[in-house]
Amino acid sequence: MLFHRFWTGTTGKALRDAGPVVQLVAVYLLSSPHSNFLGIYRLPLPYAAADLRIPEDDVLKAVLTIEATGFIKYDREAEVVWIVEGARWQVGGSLNGTDNRIKYAQGEFDNLPPQTPLRQEFFARYGAGLQLKLSDAALRSRPMRKGSSPGSARSGNADRQGPEDWDVCADTPQERLRDI
Repeated sequence: MLFHRFWTGTTGKALRDAGPVVQLVAVYLLSSPHSNFLGIYRLPLPYAAADLRIPEDDVLKAVLTIEATGFIKYDREAEVVWIVEGARWQVGGSLNGTDNRIKYAQGEFDNLPPQTPLRQEFFARYGAGLQLKLSDAALRSRPMRKGSSPGSARSGNADRQGPEDWDVCADTPQERLRDI
């Protein structure tokens, strides 16, 4: 479901101001046939380009612009997109012990490529609330990014709202946009 705040909120206005292709890609990320209720899923950019019938370079530029707003994070190596507030919007950030969606959430989480750092960031933010389990093998396979250390991911908090509260890699979306 697309909430009205997508059009009227600060992020939505920033996406609109970035142009129609950026806004189209943002809506696609919310409603893609590859998406799930967690808001974190594998999305090779050629899939999005084919679905939207726009050049892959335009999709990449739009994704990097959207990422710069804090709306998403995208791991180009693992081809994983994370709509940062997606699980909070769809689930409310937590599930009770008898909710059947726990099993579905675990399955979707387990299907993420173990090498993406977004998997660990998602787990830190939503793992407890969604009652997710993280295997030791997945922790060992997590690559280290420049400037990070084991255990450096901050604890998740569904009440965090702004990009200033989110972990930032040394290689920012703004820096990557300059390289295009």
